[in-house]
Amino acid sequence: MSIKSPRTWVVGGVLLALVLSVLGWQLVAAPQRAAADAARDQVVSARAVEQTQRVRLAQLTADSAQLETHRADLATARTSIPVALDLPALTRRLTVTATVAGVTLMGVEPSAPTSTATAAGTAPAATSEPATTASDAATTAPAAATAATAAPASGLQAVPLRITVIGSFDGAEQFLRQLQNDDAPSLLVAGLSVTGQDPADASGAKPRTVNGDVQLVVDARAFVLPSTAS
Repeated sequence: MSIKSPRTWVVGGVLLALVLSVLGWQLVAAPQRAAADAARDQVVSARAVEQTQRVRLAQLTADSAQLETHRADLATARTSIPVALDLPALTRRLTVTATVAGVTLMGVEPSAPTSTATAAGTAPAATSEPATTASDAATTAPAAATAATAAPASGLQAVPLRITVIGSFDGAEQFLRQLQNDDAPSLLVAGLSVTGQDPADASGAKPRTVNGDVQLVVDARAFVLPSTAS
């Protein structure tokens, strides 16, 4: 039976120490290093979030400084749009416009207001005869105005209008041009139809017509902004 030399024991001890060192690294040092790496990642992420919040705070501060300016702009825009449709005043204004253009205003027929998000396509279809005549405006205006203001109490509203005039083609064209230029209240022309008229004597509210006269029916929108105050 041979006895190992001291050198063999030394080599074996060194190898055992190396194995124990590797095992110690795997069991102790490696998890701690992973934890340190995770902590560093969290710090980097937190700093990025902090920087983002700083940028947002700076933007909010800048917006806050402009708040009064925005409020003033909103107030100016608000006063340019009426809170409700004044149908009698509108009828009088359109009567003057028609007279200047040399045509006769036959009727102004409003429909119930709608939200501007759904106003498109809600105007009444044009017909050959108006439902409301200018001479009847004083009588029908209260009922029509009631219908034209039966809308939600807030938000921009569009009141569909059907405006009818009879006269020469040139006069109807001038009336339409003036209608598009006027802005009190703001009117948007959404559609129109032109029908030729046969020569005829005056009858009721309808004026005398001659060759070349036309009936112009305009589908328009009058915009209102009801007050939100209680």
